[in-house]
This record gives sequence, structure tokens and C-alpha cells, in this order.
Amino acid sequence: MATPPASRNDFEIAIVCALRLEYDAVCHLVDEFWDGNYGRAAGDPNEYTTGRIGLFNIVMVLLSGMGKVKAASATASLRSSYLNLELVLVTGICGGLPKTGSDKELVLGDVVVSNTVVQYDLGRRYPNEFETKDTLSDSLGRPPIHVQNLVARLATSRGIRWLEEQARSHLEKLWIQQRNEDEAADHRYPGAENDHLYPSSYLHKHRSTGLCRVCDDSPRAVCSASRKLSCRELGCDVRQSISRQRLQDSERLRLPGVFIGRFGSGDTVLKSGEDRDRIAKEHDLIAFEMEGAGAWDEIPCIIVKGICDYADSHKNKNWQKFAAATAASVAKALIEKYPRTDKPSDPRQPNGLGHDLYNNEPASCSRTSAGNTKPVSNTNPRTVSSDACHILAYDRNENFIPRPDIDSKLGRLLPFNSDEFHSAALWGLGGSGKTQIALQYAYNRCRDPNCSVFWVHADTEATFTQDYRTIAGVLGLGSRLEGAELLEAVRRGIESQKRWVIVVDNADDLGLFGVGQASGKRQGTLLGSIPKGPNGTVLWTSRDQRVDGSLVGPQRGIQVAKMTVEESRELLEKWRREVTPGEEAQEVESLLEELQWLPLAISQAGAYLYRTDTSVSEYLSQLKRETGRWRVLGEDEFDRHRRGDAQNSVLRTWTISIRRLKQDCQTAYTILHVLAFVDNQNIPVELLAAATKYKYTYRQEAQTTTKPRQREQTLKRAVRRLKDFSFRSASPRPEEQVKNEDPDNANYADELERAVRRLKDFSFMTEHRSEGNKPRFEMHKLVQDAARRQGRPEQAKQLLMEALDDARQFLGEDHESVLDCMDELVRALIALKEYDEADKLLPRLLKLRQDTYGENHPYTLGVLNLRGNLYFVQGRHDEAVQVRSPLLDLERQVLGYEHPSTLLSMYNLALSRRKQERKEEAAELMQECSRLRHKVIGANHPHTKATDMMLEGWEREDTGPNS
Repeated sequence: MATPPASRNDFEIAIVCALRLEYDAVCHLVDEFWDGNYGRAAGDPNEYTTGRIGLFNIVMVLLSGMGKVKAASATASLRSSYLNLELVLVTGICGGLPKTGSDKELVLGDVVVSNTVVQYDLGRRYPNEFETKDTLSDSLGRPPIHVQNLVARLATSRGIRWLEEQARSHLEKLWIQQRNEDEAADHRYPGAENDHLYPSSYLHKHRSTGLCRVCDDSPRAVCSASRKLSCRELGCDVRQSISRQRLQDSERLRLPGVFIGRFGSGDTVLKSGEDRDRIAKEHDLIAFEMEGAGAWDEIPCIIVKGICDYADSHKNKNWQKFAAATAASVAKALIEKYPRTDKPSDPRQPNGLGHDLYNNEPASCSRTSAGNTKPVSNTNPRTVSSDACHILAYDRNENFIPRPDIDSKLGRLLPFNSDEFHSAALWGLGGSGKTQIALQYAYNRCRDPNCSVFWVHADTEATFTQDYRTIAGVLGLGSRLEGAELLEAVRRGIESQKRWVIVVDNADDLGLFGVGQASGKRQGTLLGSIPKGPNGTVLWTSRDQRVDGSLVGPQRGIQVAKMTVEESRELLEKWRREVTPGEEAQEVESLLEELQWLPLAISQAGAYLYRTDTSVSEYLSQLKRETGRWRVLGEDEFDRHRRGDAQNSVLRTWTISIRRLKQDCQTAYTILHVLAFVDNQNIPVELLAAATKYKYTYRQEAQTTTKPRQREQTLKRAVRRLKDFSFRSASPRPEEQVKNEDPDNANYADELERAVRRLKDFSFMTEHRSEGNKPRFEMHKLVQDAARRQGRPEQAKQLLMEALDDARQFLGEDHESVLDCMDELVRALIALKEYDEADKLLPRLLKLRQDTYGENHPYTLGVLNLRGNLYFVQGRHDEAVQVRSPLLDLERQVLGYEHPSTLLSMYNLALSRRKQERKEEAAELMQECSRLRHKVIGANHPHTKATDMMLEGWEREDTGPNS
């Protein structure tokens, strides 16, 4: 908790809102509210709410109504009570232009930040025109130079990108809070399908003839009743709406785009597309609102508003809460970017309270033995604080699930009450829970009033140094230290504590600490900055297994692997906020298996299930569909126990490791992507050899390396590096297996061993022995998804073609892994629109599936479905029907009428019949598909909704004016 301000003079920023929904959205993002009554000046009628956002004390005021007069009156009174305000944000909702002057698309939910305000309704009305006043005395003044400079900095590409990223984090936090605290406040994204932009001349009026005499009278006539009815009630034709490129990526649109530009401000609610375009063109505007002009001349002001409509006659309130939420999120990000002004008389400056750069909350304090908190004094920059300090990057994780086996090992390696120095490391796959275990340990150590606890992010040298700079401020070491002097001072400061713990988190690049470097080069690394000595504890977290035995002693590394089934189930229930009902138990078990019992995947799934009210069965069905799988696994759920700039989705979190693997060992990287397209279990060593053979350039190696022993050592290093990163497990000597099978393979066997070792280093792969002592490999299923995601579709095509050429030699063309590769290659070719190539491969794949599994096997039916899809996208609809019709009959016999694959084939066949202009047959099939989907998966399932929407669209087409 930060210290509340002493008086109104300590407030620097104000937020003004005209509507309650705007005010509520901002309140969800205030970091802390001040309970004290700071009063107001005589004659000030405003009601104020005070609090803190980031480092700044803020005061909020909700206007008694909309418009310039209300805003001008309130801000004038605001300034009389809060004398030291430097900035006022007018935050809320606005009407937006569909495009900026530079032709950039704006969509509902985007946020506009003002650089200028035009009072477009101030002027003179003549018989034939309205003339806006534009003399110097009539126009709104320019904001103060410090506000101009801030907006100019934010308007850069880097500034916009930063605002959008920060706003994304804040918006996700708001979604979580509104769900936990206020079920009525629904700020969720309404969906791209509800974002309709009509031509300016397309009026909001009764469309069906005979319903309204006024609207029927002429194309420009609109009755008063129309203004109170929705587009659906009036029959506004969505086919008239304008298609926009940005709406194609509906997932991305849940997060706001930010635009800097000129607002039009007036007392008129604009509900005319033609007037909107005319006024915007005249004044170069990109948005319209009603309060900014009133506040602009009273106080330094920036308008931050979310677009809730297009200021046309189709204006409605459906997007207001979402737009208010996006505006509040950007406003908070802007406040965090606002430079704090030094106040020499203020004892908090320049470094009173340490600041957590990731959570934007005070995170550094000195704790007395009684447990009270107080600011760290900075009166003597060279005096080290003797009180215990706790600098932790995240709040305690209330959803933490104890993992007794790991906890007990950690307790033995790092005892609480020891006078000696101890160190240990947690290593494992990204998302396995290393940071959360370390966080729990750190909070447990905070119970000791004599123990200081520090947290450092070791992703890069920059994050490490920045966190050390924060620690320097808390320990009273001064703010002018830089470089080696800073690192050395902080190391000594930590070592001087009575008892201390430091967590070095995300030390994935071990080279920063000298691992893998010659002994003479280690002196300049960060390792010398890690504190040592009695009464101290260092806990590392890393994805690289090599941390065990390098940065900590042998056997002092603890592998953090998958959770147990019971731990996984408990974690899902905590995030889902629901005990698993008995009837869902089997589905939950299947879901946990699909997520490979990985904590990050489970927590993200639980948060998604809770936020979207999705059932376990529906989520599981999405996971098992390729496109749905990537969408749900790619969800970036907000989690305050992880860094705001961290990749929180289960697919994205491994991109760092995969990228580093590519830099470290290209062959291992190639193997990883080849294996991404085969069965993830029981992978034969021959397939690894095939991938290695392609990548290994033996002739070039022979020119530079003539010693077989040297090549063997290179291979061993590569295998070890694969293991370190926890993607797979490998056999002790896979190269020996390759040599025994084929002596000619010795040329690239060394490269294979090196590659496998690196995959094991990263925990991407594990190894076991099959019958006959043959090495077999297993790849983490979700890592496989991440690698496939990276490789589609251009890289996938190349990798699969290369893998097929060699794998056929070792495994035979009818091997299951080879057939899977062929199947994926066809999909990649279709995605790349290389239809002729796909058409050539499909007959061979179908023949192999039929010979291997039989004509009625689901794998064979899957190939027929692929062929039907290929013909459909090529426009060969008669041929598509020739494939899809017998396929549907087969699936009804083999799988049953209600199987998801059968219903999908029914849907596809209906589409093909429609393309053949056999509309009645198509409608009958689609109606039957709809009926069965309603019965089997329910009305709210995306597949059911898609079927119903298709039927509605066909009905509109068939009953239109040209039918």
C-alpha cells in the first residue's frame, strides 16, 4: 500500500467523465482508492473520488450531465479546489469516422487521443450556410507545451505501440475485475459481426414497403418512430454494410487500436452520416464528442475516448460499455507514461518509494520488526538500509496449488533458518510453474521479519540492470549509479542484509552469466553481480537444464515437470471458480490430458472457461479442431502473477525458447519442426536421422573438421542442449543407433546427437527405450502445437516435403508418421492455394490410407473430406458433390448420424448443393444439420450458430427484391 497524500495539493492528475458507464470503467482500473475526505474549495459544487494510478494521485469527477457547459463549469470548480493539477483527461465514449485522413480504418472500440479540439458548432447561421468562427479570439487555445510534448511523443510509432500494449493489459484486468465484482458491468467485446458501417446515404428507416407512410413517401423521408427502433426491427440490410479489412481478425479487435487526431466538440448529438463526413472533411476531424471544448480552455487537457458508433443514423448503445472500457485502459496507460515533475520540497522525490515497473504499483518498502511499512529514506545515498526489504514482482498467487514433491526438495536445498549460503534452481519447460513456485517460496521467506527478499528478472541484461536500479533506490544507494558501479553496489547492499533471499527469474540465456564461455571471458558477465556469502539464498528459475551443475552445484537443480492429475484438477477448479460436477469428471480428465497437465495451459483454460461461460465439452471440442485449437491455446488471458509484457498464452510462451534453439543449433530447430507434424509419441530415431541428414552439410564440415572425436563431441553437446530446454527426451546415444543401422550414416550421426541433446536441454523432447533396446522419443504435445503454429504454412510445406523424402527411406511409405506428414502437407498446399500440387498428392494418400486402414476407417474418410474441400475451394462443385455425397453416406453408416464429422460433412454437402443452384436440397440438408446440432451440441455452440446464420443468409437471398 502506498502512503495517501497529505492534502489536495498532492494531486497532479484529474479524470473527468460525463456518463456513469464511463466513470465506472475508469474506477475498475484505479490501483488504489483514498478513503480520506480531502474536501473542496468554497463554492465548488463538484463531488470527488480520489485514488492512485501508478505513481500519481488522481482525482475523479462525474459530471451532472453531458455537454460543453457542464464540462466547463465542473473543470473551473475542479481547478479552484485542486491547485496543483498538471493534466486533466476527459475520458469516455465518442462517435468516430470510419477512416482517418490517411485512409487508416477505424472500427468500434478503437480509442482516439486528442491533439486538437475544434468547436464545430460555434459560428454564424446564414440563409444558405453555417460559417464556423475561426478568429483567434473565438478558437480554442493550444494546450500547454508539456501536454503538446507528451502527445507528440505518444503519436510516434513506438508510442502508439506502447499505448496499445499497455491498454491491452489493463483491459484484460478490467474484464477480470468486472466479472469478480460487478456482474452488471459487461465491458466485453460485442463481436465483429455486430460492427456494421453503412454508406452515409443509407438511412435508418423502415425498409419494408407498406409499414410506414412517411418512410415510403421518398428515399430521404424518415419517420420519428424509426429513431427509436433498432436496425433489426427496421430491416436495415446488413448486405449494404461496407466491408473492412480490419474486421477480418475478430480476435485482435477485442483489443483497442489507438489513434492521435483532431476531435470535433459540440453540444449536438451527431446522428447523420452525411453531416459527419461533411464536417469532418471541413475541419480534418476523426471523432466527435461533447465535453472537450468546455474543458479545453479551463485546464491542461487531453481527450481520450473510445468509438462507440459512427455518428450516423444507425447509432445505438450496444458498444458503449466496451468503448468506455477501451478508453479507460488507454487513459491509464497514458497516465503511466506521463513524466513526473520533481518537487524539491516533497520528501518523496526523487526516489521515495521503489516502483514495480511491471505491475505499476509500489513494490518496494522497508519492514520494521513489527511488520509496519514505511517509505525508505533517501537522505543519505550511501547509507544502506538495515531494515528488511521486500521487493516482489507479483502479488501472492491465491490460486497457487502446492506441489509437495517439489516443495519438499526446495525446502531441503534452501532451508529457512540457516546461517550458511545456499543456492538452487528450478528448471523446466516454459509454463510448467517455475515462477509461481519461486514466488510462493519468496512470500514464505517474507514471514521472517529479519529477512530481506528481492526479485530480479534475468530475461536480458537490460531487465536485470533495471531491477537492480530499483533495488538501489530502496536500499538508499542513490539514483546516480550506473553500469558496473550500480551492479557492484547492489550486490554489496544485498549481502549486508541480516538475512536475505534473491530470486533470479527467467535466467534462460545462461550465456549472460558465463555458461558456455571460456573461463577467461566470464569475468565481464552478470554472474559477478549475484550476491554470495553467509545468511544468503539465491533461487534461479530457467528453461535450460544446464543451470543444474553450472550456476548451482550438481544435484541442486529441481526439474519442474507436469502436475499430477489431482494437482491439475485442483488448479483448473480454482481458475474456473467451480468444483467439477460429477457428470463432467470424465471430460475434465480428457481436457487435462489434452493440456498435458501443464500449469500455464490449465490456468489459461480455466480463466477462459470462467470468462466466456464455456463448458468443458465445448472447450475440448475446440481444442480438437485445428483452427479452434490454435485460437483457444493462443488466448492471452490476463494474469497479475505474470509480467504484463510476458507472453501469457500457452502457444506463445515457447517462442522464446524455440527462437533461442534456432540460434544455438539449426539442426535441432529443423528436427523440432519436422516432428511437429507427426505423432508426438513413440517417434523412431530413424525419423530424427532423416531430418538430420537433410540439414547436415558433411562436406563443408569435413573441410574444417578432420577429427572424428571432435565431431562426436559436437553431437553430444547438441543432444544435451535439446534436453536442457525440456521439449523432448532422448536416448543416451542415438547416434550409435543410426550408425548400427547404416554405417554410411556416420557422416551426420554426430550432428544428430548434438541436435537431440539440445532438444533435451530445452525440455522439448524425452527419450525411452522400446523392445529390443531401440531408442524412441516423445515430444510434448503442446510444444508440438507451438512448433506447428510457427511453421505454417510456407515453412510447413518445405519442412514436410524434406521430412517425407528422407522418412520414406527409413520408415516406408505406409508408416503412420509418413502418412500423417502427407496429410499435413496437403493441408499446407491448400492453405497456400497450390491446388494442383495438392491434387496430385491426394490420390496417393487416399490409396495408402485405404490399403493401411481400410476404406471405412475414419483416417480414410478424413482424406475424402480433404478432397471434397479441395474441389470446393477450386470451384469444382459438381466434383465436390461427387465426393461429399457418398462420404456423408459412409459416415452415417460408420460413425452414426449425430457424430460431429457426419454433421460437418452434411454442412459441407449443403454448401456444395447450394453452389449447384440446387437450393431446396441444400436448404433441407442445412435444416437437418441445424436440427441435429441443436440436439447434440446445443444452440450456443459456434457450429450451431454458423449453421443457423447460413440458413438466415440463404433466406434473405431467396426473398430479396431480385429473387
